[in-house]
Amino acid sequence: MPVIDSKYVEIEIQEQTMPGAARHYCISVKFEPTEHKSLEIQSILLSDFEPLIKWTRDNGRTVTQIGEEKIAELSPDKRDIASLENDVRLYQVEVDQLRQEITELKDAKNN
Repeated sequence: MPVIDSKYVEIEIQEQTMPGAARHYCISVKFEPTEHKSLEIQSILLSDFEPLIKWTRDNGRTVTQIGEEKIAELSPDKRDIASLENDVRLYQVEVDQLRQEITELKDAKNN
């Protein structure tokens, strides 16, 4: 089993309700590597049983289950990697616009 160092990780659980689906659930694990910007699919898992989600916390001495508080954070407003990348691009556009406005203000002040 490989250990992959990644910037972002996305776990998608897709319920498949169409006739003839291979399994009832399709689970994909995607990530963005730390060394370059791309969306990679690590695994695709198929199952007829609802996936179990378990969150734990390791403090260096013990591992404890976090429970419902972390599951509650996984509400639908949590975005996928593609949305997060889009937010970063929008932020960069805003930064570029601010830099341009600062340059224009400096030029106007010097003239």
